[in-house]
Amino acid sequence: MTGEIALLAGQTEGVKDLPVGTVVTLREKAPEPVGGLRWEAPVFSGPGVQAADGAATLTITRGTTAEVMLVNPIAVVRPPVGGFTVTKESPERGRRWSRQTGSSPWRTPTCTRGEP
Repeated sequence: MTGEIALLAGQTEGVKDLPVGTVVTLREKAPEPVGGLRWEAPVFSGPGVQAADGAATLTITRGTTAEVMLVNPIAVVRPPVGGFTVTKESPERGRRWSRQTGSSPWRTPTCTRGEP
């Protein structure tokens, strides 16, 4: 027997009347991409749940209802970063002020002797 259960975050659904000894295998379809995020491997857990390689198996036992928890971890994808350098020259004094991104504010520029 095969089937599909579609759930949204926070929803619970199940299958009843499975024969004792049935081995159930659960896999999740890859969630839709979300800009700036990366879906990690799904994490299945619960009593009697064996999780491996992004899937889970469990065996149906008499008189119990197996409970499986599924968590979809996400990671923030940081965009590539760069920087820039600004040089301000003062021809009348022969001095050069430079600032790189991430350094101190313009009020305290780095002053070096150089050719205008």
